[in-house]
Amino acid sequence: FFPADTDPQAIDLLTRMLRFDRNERITVEEAMEHPFVEHLHRAMPELPRVQRFDGSFESMYADRQGVIPQEHLQLLMYSEMLAVASELDPEAIGTFLRQALNTGH
Repeated sequence: FFPADTDPQAIDLLTRMLRFDRNERITVEEAMEHPFVEHLHRAMPELPRVQRFDGSFESMYADRQGVIPQEHLQLLMYSEMLAVASELDPEAIGTFLRQALNTGH
């Protein structure tokens, strides 16, 4: 999928960042220290600490095994596309998503 001359470290970082299971996904701290970008991280001044990311929204849509069913994942992805492609009110997108999940479509 990548050009032949793509840096293997770039592919490794992308692969680790794009894991669906958040427990397997690389953390922000780990990503910033990854060999592909660590030189940039070392050159940055110390950044203020921010509140830790809360990924609990993912578990709202997951089944008992922690897996997000395909139809829910499709709706989540589509709602994100709507948010990026338009200036829809985030509340309107949330309402759409809740209604779609409740109706099964």
